[in-house]
Formats: sequence, structure tokens, C-alpha cells
Amino acid sequence: MLRSVIYYLLPLLCLLSCSEDANTEYAQIPAFLRVQPVSAVQPLNAALNSPGAFCKVTFSSKFYHFENNHGQSTQTNRTALDAYGKPQCLNGFIIGTPNVPDLSGVMQPVAFDLACPTCFNNALIQRSLTFNAQGEAHCSRCETTYDLNNMGFPKDGPGTNVLLRYHVQYGNDAMVVRN
Repeated sequence: MLRSVIYYLLPLLCLLSCSEDANTEYAQIPAFLRVQPVSAVQPLNAALNSPGAFCKVTFSSKFYHFENNHGQSTQTNRTALDAYGKPQCLNGFIIGTPNVPDLSGVMQPVAFDLACPTCFNNALIQRSLTFNAQGEAHCSRCETTYDLNNMGFPKDGPGTNVLLRYHVQYGNDAMVVRN
């Protein structure tokens, strides 16, 4: 009898021990953004092709707003196709290429949510981050500074959460952020 209980219980315990998602590098929050052609949007194009450069992307019902970490900005009209695949995130995006390669030695583009993860996780407040030319994002509410070149880890301040990161694909003059 004991042997049959163990026989049925052991596979169940194995399944339960593996139930937690092993890939915690990316946020579990729905996200989507598509921009094409990227070459027509100078701040985003530079951020995707220049290590250490980043671009803030926000949107309204009619426009996309792009601003790089040197203060240059532009906006583009949202098209009817954009209305079909409308952007989704907490508060906008920070997209760019860290100046430190990933573990495989490749400079991969990254996409983070513009919302401070510390404020969002602690109080569900979607406070926008500001960022600078040194590749740092800062929250004026909780006073945490995040390192964009180090996968969004906190650099200074009380925050312990990393920036919410999303999958990004870039090629053929098109960029898609998704989760």
C-alpha cells in the first residue's frame, strides 16, 4: 500500500517542484509595440544600433513620441495598422542597446517598461522613470536609480526590483516588443 502511494505521489511532487517559471528575466505583464520602418525614427534607430544609447517611447491615441537619452525627440503619426496592433505596457518603453554584451558576447537590444518597478510592486503606482546619457533611469518618487546597461538592476536607492523587461526583436528595419 505504501509503495503504491509513493508511486503516485512522486510524479506529482516532481511536477509541483517545476511549476514555477524558470525564466524570470522577462516580466509577466502583457506588452506589445511594433515600429516599422525604424530607420525613419532617428532616436529609436540610434538606440537600436549604438551601444549605450536608449530611447523612451510613449504614445497617445494619435502619435508615438520618441526621445533619446540626450534629450532629442520626435513624434510620428499612428497609422490605421497601428490601431489594429495597438501598443500595450504599463507606462511606455525604454528601448536600447546596453554597452555591455550579454553572456554570449553579443550586443542585444533590450526593452524595459517606463514604470518604476519598486513603486509599481509596492503600491501599484505607475511612476515614469527619467533617464540620462550615462544609461541610468531614475524614479523621483522612491529615489531609486536603475542601470540600463546592466539589465535594469538597481544601482542606487532603496529599490530592490529590477526593471520590467520585455522581449524585443529587431531586423529588416522593423522592431517588435512583446510578451
